[in-house]
Amino acid sequence: EALEAIKKIEQEAEKEAKDATVISMEGDVDAKATEDSPEEKDVGDVKLQKAIDRLKSRVESMVGKIETQLTDVEVKIGNKFHLLDQDGDGVLTMEELAHVLPTVLKRQLTTEEAMAVAADIDTDKDGLFNITELAEWAETNTIAKLAEDGREKDLDDMITKRVAVFKEKRKTALKEEAEEWSGI
Repeated sequence: EALEAIKKIEQEAEKEAKDATVISMEGDVDAKATEDSPEEKDVGDVKLQKAIDRLKSRVESMVGKIETQLTDVEVKIGNKFHLLDQDGDGVLTMEELAHVLPTVLKRQLTTEEAMAVAADIDTDKDGLFNITELAEWAETNTIAKLAEDGREKDLDDMITKRVAVFKEKRKTALKEEAEEWSGI
Protein backbone atom coordinates (compact mmCIF):
# COMPACT_ATOMS: atom_id res chain seq x y z
CA GLU A 1 0.00 0.00 0.00
CA ALA A 2 2.77 2.42 0.93
CA LEU A 3 4.82 1.44 -2.12
CA GLU A 4 1.88 2.08 -4.44
CA ALA A 5 1.30 5.49 -2.88
CA ILE A 6 4.97 6.41 -3.28
CA LYS A 7 4.90 5.36 -6.95
CA LYS A 8 1.76 7.44 -7.52
CA ILE A 9 3.37 10.46 -5.88
CA GLU A 10 6.50 10.04 -8.03
CA GLN A 11 4.34 9.94 -11.17
CA GLU A 12 2.51 13.11 -10.11
CA ALA A 13 5.85 14.85 -9.47
CA GLU A 14 7.14 13.86 -12.91
CA LYS A 15 3.96 15.18 -14.56
CA GLU A 16 4.18 18.45 -12.65
CA ALA A 17 7.86 18.84 -13.58
CA LYS A 18 7.01 18.30 -17.26
CA ASP A 19 4.21 20.88 -17.02
CA ALA A 20 6.59 23.38 -15.41
CA THR A 21 9.16 22.74 -18.13
CA VAL A 22 6.57 23.42 -20.83
CA ILE A 23 5.53 26.64 -19.11
CA SER A 24 9.18 27.62 -18.73
CA MET A 25 9.87 26.95 -22.39
CA GLU A 26 6.76 28.90 -23.40
CA GLY A 27 7.97 31.78 -21.24
CA ASP A 28 11.35 31.67 -23.01
CA VAL A 29 9.66 31.71 -26.41
CA ASP A 30 7.42 34.59 -25.34
CA ALA A 31 10.41 36.51 -24.00
CA LYS A 32 12.40 36.04 -27.20
CA ALA A 33 9.47 37.04 -29.38
CA THR A 34 8.90 40.18 -27.38
CA GLU A 35 12.39 41.28 -26.46
CA ASP A 36 11.42 44.85 -27.12
CA SER A 37 8.49 44.71 -24.70
CA PRO A 38 9.57 44.46 -21.02
CA GLU A 39 5.94 44.25 -19.87
CA GLU A 40 5.35 41.05 -21.82
CA LYS A 41 8.66 39.63 -20.59
CA ASP A 42 7.53 40.29 -17.02
CA VAL A 43 4.28 38.42 -17.73
CA GLY A 44 6.31 35.37 -18.84
CA ASP A 45 8.43 35.61 -15.67
CA VAL A 46 5.28 35.78 -13.54
CA LYS A 47 3.87 32.68 -15.26
CA LEU A 48 7.12 30.84 -14.72
CA GLN A 49 7.28 31.85 -11.06
CA LYS A 50 3.69 30.68 -10.54
CA ALA A 51 4.54 27.33 -12.12
CA ILE A 52 7.61 27.01 -9.91
CA ASP A 53 5.63 27.90 -6.79
CA ARG A 54 2.92 25.37 -7.72
CA LEU A 55 5.57 22.70 -8.29
CA LYS A 56 7.24 23.46 -4.96
CA SER A 57 3.91 23.24 -3.18
CA ARG A 58 3.10 19.89 -4.77
CA VAL A 59 6.54 18.48 -3.98
CA GLU A 60 6.25 19.61 -0.36
CA SER A 61 2.82 17.99 -0.15
CA MET A 62 4.15 14.75 -1.65
CA VAL A 63 7.12 14.69 0.72
CA GLY A 64 4.72 15.18 3.63
CA LYS A 65 2.59 12.26 2.45
CA ILE A 66 5.65 10.04 2.04
CA GLU A 67 6.90 10.96 5.52
CA THR A 68 3.48 10.10 6.97
CA GLN A 69 3.43 6.76 5.19
CA LEU A 70 6.99 5.94 6.27
CA THR A 71 6.09 6.83 9.84
CA ASP A 72 3.11 4.47 9.63
CA VAL A 73 5.32 1.66 8.31
CA GLU A 74 7.95 2.32 10.97
CA VAL A 75 5.29 2.24 13.67
CA LYS A 76 3.91 -1.04 12.36
CA ILE A 77 7.27 -2.72 11.93
CA GLY A 78 9.55 -0.61 14.08
CA ASN A 79 7.73 -1.43 17.29
CA LYS A 80 8.48 -5.08 16.63
CA PHE A 81 11.93 -4.55 15.14
CA HIS A 82 13.55 -4.53 18.57
CA LEU A 83 12.09 -8.01 19.17
CA LEU A 84 13.91 -9.30 16.09
CA ASP A 85 17.17 -7.52 16.92
CA GLN A 86 18.46 -10.07 19.42
CA ASP A 87 21.65 -8.27 20.43
CA GLY A 88 19.97 -4.86 20.60
CA ASP A 89 22.48 -3.11 18.34
CA GLY A 90 19.78 -1.60 16.11
CA VAL A 91 20.85 -3.71 13.15
CA LEU A 92 19.11 -6.88 12.02
CA THR A 93 21.63 -9.37 10.63
CA MET A 94 21.07 -12.34 8.36
CA GLU A 95 21.54 -14.71 11.30
CA GLU A 96 19.06 -12.82 13.52
CA LEU A 97 16.44 -12.84 10.80
CA ALA A 98 17.05 -16.50 9.99
CA HIS A 99 16.57 -17.27 13.70
CA VAL A 100 13.07 -15.71 13.81
CA LEU A 101 11.82 -16.82 10.37
CA PRO A 102 10.45 -20.14 11.63
CA THR A 103 8.27 -18.21 14.07
CA VAL A 104 7.22 -15.65 11.45
CA LEU A 105 6.38 -18.35 8.89
CA LYS A 106 4.87 -20.62 11.58
CA ARG A 107 6.86 -23.69 10.51
CA GLN A 108 10.05 -25.59 11.19
CA LEU A 109 12.94 -24.54 8.98
CA THR A 110 16.47 -25.81 8.79
CA THR A 111 19.20 -23.22 9.20
CA GLU A 112 19.90 -23.46 5.49
CA GLU A 113 16.23 -22.91 4.58
CA ALA A 114 15.98 -19.93 6.91
CA MET A 115 19.19 -18.42 5.50
CA ALA A 116 17.89 -18.91 1.93
CA VAL A 117 14.66 -17.08 2.73
CA ALA A 118 16.60 -14.34 4.56
CA ALA A 119 18.91 -13.93 1.55
CA ASP A 120 15.82 -13.46 -0.60
CA ILE A 121 14.62 -10.65 1.68
CA ASP A 122 18.00 -8.86 1.58
CA THR A 123 17.39 -6.81 -1.58
CA ASP A 124 20.62 -4.82 -1.40
CA LYS A 125 22.65 -7.95 -0.54
CA ASP A 126 24.55 -6.33 2.31
CA GLY A 127 23.69 -9.03 4.88
CA LEU A 128 21.76 -6.49 6.98
CA PHE A 129 18.05 -5.72 7.03
CA ASN A 130 16.25 -2.44 7.41
CA ILE A 131 12.60 -1.68 7.97
CA THR A 132 12.04 -0.89 4.28
CA GLU A 133 13.33 -4.29 3.14
CA LEU A 134 11.15 -6.08 5.68
CA ALA A 135 8.07 -4.04 4.76
CA GLU A 136 8.54 -4.67 1.03
CA TRP A 137 9.01 -8.37 1.63
CA ALA A 138 5.95 -8.63 3.86
CA GLU A 139 3.80 -6.79 1.30
CA THR A 140 4.99 -8.45 -1.89
CA ASN A 141 6.59 -11.81 -1.15
CA THR A 142 4.95 -15.06 -2.15
CA ILE A 143 6.43 -16.97 0.80
CA ALA A 144 4.82 -14.60 3.29
CA LYS A 145 1.46 -14.85 1.50
CA LEU A 146 1.61 -18.66 1.33
CA ALA A 147 2.36 -18.81 5.06
CA GLU A 148 -0.55 -16.48 5.82
CA ASP A 149 -2.89 -18.58 3.69
CA GLY A 150 -1.74 -21.85 5.25
CA ARG A 151 -0.75 -23.37 1.89
CA GLU A 152 1.86 -25.75 3.29
CA LYS A 153 2.66 -27.76 0.13
CA ASP A 154 3.14 -24.64 -1.99
CA LEU A 155 5.21 -23.08 0.80
CA ASP A 156 7.44 -26.18 1.01
CA ASP A 157 7.97 -26.11 -2.76
CA MET A 158 8.81 -22.40 -2.73
CA ILE A 159 11.30 -22.79 0.13
CA THR A 160 12.94 -25.76 -1.62
CA LYS A 161 13.40 -23.61 -4.73
CA ARG A 162 14.86 -20.76 -2.68
CA VAL A 163 17.31 -23.16 -1.00
CA ALA A 164 18.46 -24.44 -4.41
CA VAL A 165 19.03 -20.87 -5.66
CA PHE A 166 20.78 -19.94 -2.39
CA LYS A 167 23.12 -22.96 -2.64
CA GLU A 168 23.95 -22.18 -6.27
CA LYS A 169 24.72 -18.53 -5.51
CA ARG A 170 26.85 -19.49 -2.53
CA LYS A 171 28.70 -22.10 -4.61
CA THR A 172 29.35 -19.55 -7.37
CA ALA A 173 30.55 -16.95 -4.87
CA LEU A 174 32.92 -19.44 -3.23
CA LYS A 175 34.26 -20.50 -6.62
CA GLU A 176 34.87 -16.87 -7.65
CA GLU A 177 36.58 -16.18 -4.34
CA ALA A 178 38.82 -19.24 -4.74
CA GLU A 179 39.75 -18.14 -8.26
CA GLU A 180 40.51 -14.66 -6.99
CA TRP A 181 42.78 -16.02 -4.25
CA SER A 182 44.53 -18.43 -6.60
CA GLY A 183 45.39 -15.54 -8.93
CA ILE A 184 47.15 -13.56 -6.19
